[in-house]
Amino acid sequence: MKKLSGMIALGMTLAMMLGTTAFADESNGTDFESSTPGVVVSTTVQQDVKTTALEKAGTLLTVPDGMEVQEVASFDLDGVVPADGVVEVRNVGVKADGTTYKALHLLKSGEWAVHDVEVVSDGVIRIKGIDQYSPFILVTYVEEVGEEESSDEGSSANQSAAAPAAAQAPKTGETVPATVVIALTAMAGAVLVGSKKVGMER
Repeated sequence: MKKLSGMIALGMTLAMMLGTTAFADESNGTDFESSTPGVVVSTTVQQDVKTTALEKAGTLLTVPDGMEVQEVASFDLDGVVPADGVVEVRNVGVKADGTTYKALHLLKSGEWAVHDVEVVSDGVIRIKGIDQYSPFILVTYVEEVGEEESSDEGSSANQSAAAPAAAQAPKTGETVPATVVIALTAMAGAVLVGSKKVGMER
């Protein structure tokens, strides 16, 4: 019985360690930085601000036909406003491949402004025309998804959901690593084997 308890405790400890490591990796987001002197970048932008930005994007931007607006990143700036109104931000998920980006800026007055964005290199942008700091939502244009295409994707998603799926993490919704599943399976096997041995000894 002591061996059985020890095996169960070991399995649970292993599963918790692996699971905690996986969740820690998922929680480590990208930290944006600015190479502009005196400027501090924060990634704490409220969800309602991001939602409002995307809702207003259709009227704030001239969206090309067949395209829609998609959020790329969001951040807040603080510190010294440069005299030339240009701030450089690094570690942003952009590519220097000719893609157009715009920065939607929630002004302190509650109005929205649109700033041009220059992609310096992969992950590095310069936002122009800044005269104050408050939340920025970086957006780009992507091909618009039609109703028929959305329906097809929904059908595929339903079929995938019906198939056997990997275990889901209870809070993050991300797939639990295979190592955690293996550890839990091994623990269950240990309980079964241990129970049989106890029964035989009796």
